[in-house]
Amino acid sequence: MKKRNRILFSVILIVGLTLSVNFIYKQADFRLLENSIFTILKNFSEENTPEPPELSIEKVAALKISDPTDKFNYYRYKTTIIVHNYGGNLINGRLVIRGGDNQKHMLVKNTDEGFSLGKDDTYIIRGYEIVFDANYNGGQIPLYLDLVDRYDYFDENNYYDLAVFEGSAKIEDVSIKEVLDDGSFVVDFNEIPYSIRKHDFEILTSHSAYFENTNVRYDEVHVNDEPVGYYRIKNSYKNLADFDVYESENANLNYVKFPENSLVDGESNYLYVKATNPENGYYSISNLIHLLPQEEINRAQFSKLFVEKVELDIFDSGINLFDDVDQDEWYYPYVQTLYNYGLFDTGDFKFEPNEIISRGEVLRIVLNYFDVDLVADATSNFEDVSTNDRLHPFAEALYASGGGEVFDGYLYPEKPATKKYLNYLVNEFAKNN
Repeated sequence: MKKRNRILFSVILIVGLTLSVNFIYKQADFRLLENSIFTILKNFSEENTPEPPELSIEKVAALKISDPTDKFNYYRYKTTIIVHNYGGNLINGRLVIRGGDNQKHMLVKNTDEGFSLGKDDTYIIRGYEIVFDANYNGGQIPLYLDLVDRYDYFDENNYYDLAVFEGSAKIEDVSIKEVLDDGSFVVDFNEIPYSIRKHDFEILTSHSAYFENTNVRYDEVHVNDEPVGYYRIKNSYKNLADFDVYESENANLNYVKFPENSLVDGESNYLYVKATNPENGYYSISNLIHLLPQEEINRAQFSKLFVEKVELDIFDSGINLFDDVDQDEWYYPYVQTLYNYGLFDTGDFKFEPNEIISRGEVLRIVLNYFDVDLVADATSNFEDVSTNDRLHPFAEALYASGGGEVFDGYLYPEKPATKKYLNYLVNEFAKNN
């Protein structure tokens, strides 16, 4: 009986183990099948999910369409915006182009339903208008491309900074107010328009600058009873990247001191003033100041410079009046030419070619050459030229022509003339002759 029971138990155990193993293998097969289906579905989904678009502003060009007016103090521009799609196809999306402050939003459509752009395709948006505050010369206008109802895979290239610059200097009346004993230049300018709200002021300097010769104006400042000539020049956008911010050792921003003496033997130095609005980065600039050595000239040098400046033909025949001008000297043809034209005072037989020529004598020669009508006024518009002075009618003719304003009431007729002073006088009177 016991043996029979053992056999029965063994049979039951074997059957149970067989059923259990069979169940386990079937369950594993089901799981394997389940995982395979899920993998296929996942791969199918990934392969068939549309790739999101990736729009990018590639380039922007702006064309000015109007200048500011009394009622609307802004420049207006029309833009051309190049957009490229680096992602998947975009079909009938809602696309908006917008700018920063004070700029409008514009809905961009190229289909009846919205905006479409295929993968790796480019589209040009035309006609979006922007404005720029006419109180400033330049700045960056931000432009944004917003895909409102779709996902843009990489939106950091949906932004573009458009540089704007308008050329006429907004910071006016820049000049050299004075030169201090230590060689510092005191820069003066009209800062009133920028005092209403905070602006950051800087002075920028360079040893070279871009400008056109037609935009150069001579000016003078008095330094210890000496006239110092310099130039004021129309500034250009081309100079903005090439000038360095001047780091002043003086608490006063307006003080600029160069390592060398720019008025004697140093390099040419250019400077301009810049005011920046820290809220939006818009900036204004002044015209250039050009400081350079004074270059006093003697009488021989003057003769050559003047003949070449007014393009006189050499006329060196005739009697050599001056005992100290040898015909073998380089300056003889120029001296003799001016003598033959009657431009030198012949009361003395000495020319003194190596002596510095005075500002008063240069003025007299220039006005005589251009045959300017002299003015016998009963008063004097120059503090240092009396009505009894022989130079008085020449000085008053200079004042009447409008060319005397740069001298600020002091002609300094006995001081040495410079190349800049000579060029200024010739240019002034050549305009009307």
